[in-house]
Amino acid sequence: MRSTTLLLFASLLTASAHAADENAGALRRACPQIDATLQNALEGAARRLTDDQRVEVRLRIAGEQIGEIRITGADARLERKVRRAVAQLRCRANAAQPVEFTLALNRVER
Repeated sequence: MRSTTLLLFASLLTASAHAADENAGALRRACPQIDATLQNALEGAARRLTDDQRVEVRLRIAGEQIGEIRITGADARLERKVRRAVAQLRCRANAAQPVEFTLALNRVER
């Protein structure tokens, strides 16, 4: 039986592990359902992968609006799926805030 896992990492904008943990916490506070939303939206796409992939995501959160979504590290098909998944996120930021994170789509065989 094959299963997939999808891991979310806040972008490592600094070399500090503590800063990375803070970035991940801030991202999850702004978008409380990010893990579940992306897992549900991308599980099928991850299942079709032949290799593990890391996809870089950049976006801007302004109030409850998500905009300026940029995705790198994915082929066109996966990019569309990630873009749709990110657009589904329900986030809230008091001020316009740029966000960067890495999605690690890992194929796991059991």
